Amino acid sequence: DNDLLSAARQKKIPDKLLLAAGLVVGAGSSLSDKFVNRLMFTIADVTGRIIAFGGRTLSGDGAKYINSPTTALFDKSNALFGLDHARHQMVSTDVGVLVEGYTDCIMAHQFGVSNVVATLGTSFTAGHARILRRYAKKVVLLFDSDTAGLEAANRALGVALSSRIDIGIASVPQGKDPCDFLLAQGKEPFAKLIDNATDVFEFKWTRLNTNLGSQPTMAGKKQAIDEYLDAIAAAIGAGNLSPIERGLIVNNLARVMSL
Repeated sequence: DNDLLSAARQKKIPDKLLLAAGLVVGAGSSLSDKFVNRLMFTIADVTGRIIAFGGRTLSGDGAKYINSPTTALFDKSNALFGLDHARHQMVSTDVGVLVEGYTDCIMAHQFGVSNVVATLGTSFTAGHARILRRYAKKVVLLFDSDTAGLEAANRALGVALSSRIDIGIASVPQGKDPCDFLLAQGKEPFAKLIDNATDVFEFKWTRLNTNLGSQPTMAGKKQAIDEYLDAIAAAIGAGNLSPIERGLIVNNLARVMSL
């Protein structure tokens, strides 16, 4: 179970470096490998240097996925899986696609859709938005179509709105995840999902109407409306908007709400 620790010691790598890198856990004589019996994924920075690892269980023991802890090199709130491979197509297409899983990202690249990156077991953060804004003018959030996926998308949209980045939302139909959809349908239908992403305000407006219809109480309806108004406030309050930017937001809202 401690193959990495043993091999590192044979190569004279100090235990304290393994600890600092998050590859072993424990202290003193009780050190042990952090990643045991897992399928390993390397996590790189934007230049391709390995900064962390992720591991999917092969035995069913423990969490399904675990990542390296926060280190001097790695902070999952400011890192995106696959960015070193995706950044060039992001720049050339002006679009970055964000998925939730390693395998979703890898499969997209294998099918030739190489502007896809993945979060690392955390919600979409302002740090992620800041990174994506360097390479893409628009970000499409492509999450699972189940309830958890839609909730994750809804939370991510709040971050994206406040970060002044053009956002679209797409979901994979029939409850599949992006990896399954690619294997079943192929590249062209997957690319069409991205191209047909719903504008952020339209997504929130549809969600508001759905929530209003499902809320029997005034308190529930008020909460749904507050959520929508919060999204608008986040967009308008995201720094000093130019008159053109503010006009585009107002026109977009007017179109979505038929006003």
